[in-house]
Amino acid sequence: MLDLTADNGRRGRAAFALGKIGPRAQDAVLALNGLLKDTETIGVRVQAARSLWAIAKQTKHLLPVLSTALRDKDSELNLQAAETLNEIAAELANPTFKDSLPPEFTTALQEKVIPGLVTLLREGAEDSR
Repeated sequence: MLDLTADNGRRGRAAFALGKIGPRAQDAVLALNGLLKDTETIGVRVQAARSLWAIAKQTKHLLPVLSTALRDKDSELNLQAAETLNEIAAELANPTFKDSLPPEFTTALQEKVIPGLVTLLREGAEDSR
């Protein structure tokens, strides 16, 4: 098992790698959930959120992390959060998606994520002027 207690860069890379492995990395879900509470860096939390979606299609606690990343000053984190939200939206739009979403997921999507994405669109438009 990868050491997810190491420095932030290594923990982020470990979380990223686990996400690339996908559902076969199911044993890492508990450790990745622990990383969602990381207070040192949003980057580690974003990688954990992305990996939890890739591995377990887990939605609990993902939107707060991703919506925070959308508002971060780091454009790479903005992009990663937006990409993950795109993956989630595509999956949810697929009629074969069988898991029901908790009501708080839909509420958080409407109240936090959509405004964050709209803000990114506006900022991008201002930057291109």
